[in-house]
Amino acid sequence: MRELTAAFLDAQDERLFEDLSERLKESPALLPIHRKLFHLTKAHLREPSNIHVLREVYRTLAGISSRHDAHSLINGQIALWAILHRALRQVDGPHRTMEVIHTVLALVGDTVDGFVGALIDAAHSGDASSVGVTSAPSVAWGTLVEFGRTHREFHTLNRLIRDLLNAHDPPRMFEILEEGVLGAFHLRSLCIAAVNHEEGFVEVVCSYPLAFPPRRDPIGWRYGLSHPDILCDVVRTGRTEVINGWDPRYYERVVQPDGSFAFRQRPRDSYTDQTSFFVPILSEDRVIGVVCTASTQASAPIILREIERMCPFLHLVGATLSNTAEIIKNKKAQEVDRLKSDFVSNVSHDLRTPLTSIKGSVDNLLDGIGGALNDRHIRYLKRIRSNTDRLSRLIDDLLDMSRIEAGRLRVAPVKVLVGEIGRDVLEGVRPMALEKRIGLYLRGGEEGALAYADPDRVYQVLMNLVSNAIKFTPPEGRVEVEVVPNGEMVSVGVRDTGQGIPAEELETVFDKFYQVGGASVARQGAGLGLSIAKHLVELHGGRIWAESEVGVGSTFWFTLPAAR
Repeated sequence: MRELTAAFLDAQDERLFEDLSERLKESPALLPIHRKLFHLTKAHLREPSNIHVLREVYRTLAGISSRHDAHSLINGQIALWAILHRALRQVDGPHRTMEVIHTVLALVGDTVDGFVGALIDAAHSGDASSVGVTSAPSVAWGTLVEFGRTHREFHTLNRLIRDLLNAHDPPRMFEILEEGVLGAFHLRSLCIAAVNHEEGFVEVVCSYPLAFPPRRDPIGWRYGLSHPDILCDVVRTGRTEVINGWDPRYYERVVQPDGSFAFRQRPRDSYTDQTSFFVPILSEDRVIGVVCTASTQASAPIILREIERMCPFLHLVGATLSNTAEIIKNKKAQEVDRLKSDFVSNVSHDLRTPLTSIKGSVDNLLDGIGGALNDRHIRYLKRIRSNTDRLSRLIDDLLDMSRIEAGRLRVAPVKVLVGEIGRDVLEGVRPMALEKRIGLYLRGGEEGALAYADPDRVYQVLMNLVSNAIKFTPPEGRVEVEVVPNGEMVSVGVRDTGQGIPAEELETVFDKFYQVGGASVARQGAGLGLSIAKHLVELHGGRIWAESEVGVGSTFWFTLPAAR
């Protein structure tokens, strides 16, 4: 099995790296290191030796001189994981049979996840200026695989939620879900059905490969919710179903002589050595979709482990997909915006529940419940907690936007020293700035400018503007907060040395879901922060605007009432 897998990777070497080169246009200098790691992957598949391979991985990393490069390398390995899995599923060969494909996917996936774990371990060792090491870590291989897999799944989950929030048509939403699940788990095939409770049916909307099972393409198959088919049964009960072999609830669509469609029970010789899995997508206690996959009965334990890890994904996306039926009936852009606002308001608890669970588990590990941790483990778990907090802040932004649009957001102004808030914000973002070696400066804060404003909301506005400035400023740049008393108002500016904003976009940057550069650049958030900042400033009676020069940098200014 291992030699079979390694031989396939040998044969696909050039094609795989063409795909990876296309994905890593922003960091081509790291491709030689990715190629060395890929050769180590094949060597490990042929002759697994955990200590040896980790020592070689760490030798390969010795030339990495910054954490920024290390994180780029981690993201590149996550991209390679998805590329390898897609190739293994799509390219013909002896590895692709139902008997071996899931084992092959798991072998390759666990090896790359182990490398990702080692990269994370290296990236969080030592100081920020030098992450390359030459000796193998004290961490066990199994622990590194788990670290790498958890990081990769969280990375995929974050991107999946962001992309779903920015999708404007239902077919694309299901494509995103299909890509997200296949890009995160060891699955050969996938079928997704959507539930329309208003009209009383469940319909197959996605299938990979295009036939599931291979002999028939089920996309478009629609069952009334009272039908005895297994899909409808899962919708009615909300339970995951695992079925070995044939089941009387399997039905297939057939064409009648008059051209109409009917459903009949599948023959008893179907699925003789197959295990089928049907997992509900829940929004609160309501099933709004079903994810289906299959394997040989021998590979069923692999899929059961994948489904256990998949459940947090499905809990999170269930809230988004619950509005699909409404979106289908309301195509206009303004109606889509309204539905998104309703979605945010209605499903905030659905989004918070799994995040709270993740954070609670990490806190338990940090408290030593799972056993003793070394410093590297602690640093990595703290990073997971930090990323969980970041996703929670995204949810908070969505909730704030919902409250703003409903007119329910209020401010509680008091006399505040704006310079002190600026100083607190800069301290809060200092770790982010250090990773990119960006200088942070405060001007005018010592003059004691007093404003009449809600300190928490001013902090939120400044944190958003400064965080954006750091995101869009290249390494070795500069971000500055300036506080200027100006008669009845206090002006606050956030200046950066980033890429700048084209003049024609200076007004639209404050629109909801808008991102500079549109679809031509990588997205860096949901596009809500500046819109929320604008509303918060206006609630205080101030205004906000941007000044920029492309290639030089940008300054975002806002005003607050001065305290009397």
